[in-house]
Amino acid sequence: MYQGPARPRGEVALIAKAPGGKARVYAIDGNWAGGDGWTVLPGPHEVWVNFQVIRYAGDTTYTIWTYCRIDFEASAGTGYVVESFATQEHLKGADVKTVMGARIRDAEGKSLTYPQSCSGNRPKLH
Repeated sequence: MYQGPARPRGEVALIAKAPGGKARVYAIDGNWAGGDGWTVLPGPHEVWVNFQVIRYAGDTTYTIWTYCRIDFEASAGTGYVVESFATQEHLKGADVKTVMGARIRDAEGKSLTYPQSCSGNRPKLH
């Protein structure tokens, strides 16, 4: 994350969480990231996203937390949105298959990248 003196909008990139979304940006470049929007310099970045989903299987309710690592290349003057997704497929009986992930979209809504990895384990930060 860029925390230096203010720069013109055309020299930095902005990352925001999707309005109303479940995704939370947990860390950027190994540093904890609180809030809803961040400024980064152009270049490669590692973004950790975490979120939860609640699922139902038969008469059981369960909560799943996940952390997804997304590597992407930020461009100057560009805005990005981080969002999560989850699907549930009903299998035989009460079994369900849940697929969870996160992605970064550009201002036009195009998905730029998907996570390199997702896990229930919280990442270690600097």
